[in-house]
Amino acid sequence: MKPFAITQQFFKDITDLAYPSSCLGCGTPLTDSEKSLCINCLVKLGETGMHKTEPNEITELFFNKSPIIHGCAYYKYIKGGILQRLIHDLKYRGHPEIGVLLGTIAARAIKKSEIFNGIDFIIPVPLHPRKLKTRGYNQSEKIAEGLSQVLEIPLNTDILFKTYYNETQTKKHRIQRYINSQNLFSVKYSPEHEGKHYLIVDDVLTTGATLESCINEIKTIPGALVSVFTLARAM
Repeated sequence: MKPFAITQQFFKDITDLAYPSSCLGCGTPLTDSEKSLCINCLVKLGETGMHKTEPNEITELFFNKSPIIHGCAYYKYIKGGILQRLIHDLKYRGHPEIGVLLGTIAARAIKKSEIFNGIDFIIPVPLHPRKLKTRGYNQSEKIAEGLSQVLEIPLNTDILFKTYYNETQTKKHRIQRYINSQNLFSVKYSPEHEGKHYLIVDDVLTTGATLESCINEIKTIPGALVSVFTLARAM
């Protein structure tokens, strides 16, 4: 291959990574108005409708553990479904734009329902620095970016930190997930952070163990209120 052709292919590969020309859900070519996902895949994602109803499954899940003000899991996470493939691409195949896109879509519907009115800060569930270095970005932060842009609520990554490195939760059962999620996080706050309402953002809610740990840590801030958003709820 000639040097010019090699250079041309290199820039095409970079462009396709940042702006895929095919749908990441089904592989069909995207139109000029579509970004990362085609309309058909977006329609098939499957909303839970939790942004329209409270109390709901999420608020009830934390009611006896770490009560929250509002809660929403926007999509249904079904094994073998389009959303599972998309989240896999988001987390493991270098497609952070998926998180921003899906966060933006969810935020548009949430803005109409007004359930997150009064939130002061959006806080993504943090990654440990070692995992962040390996992955290159925090998938929950990318989802939070989409929410922040539409809801016009500040995104803050300087309050909640993951201080201990633990193994992945993917193949662990409920009790293992709970044990694996204890004492993993810490907060660093100033007086101006006291008495604020925080929205914690994660990708997929399974048992809620990780989020429970985050909620409890944020509640150590005097007067803090906490709500929760996850892109999906494992069904």
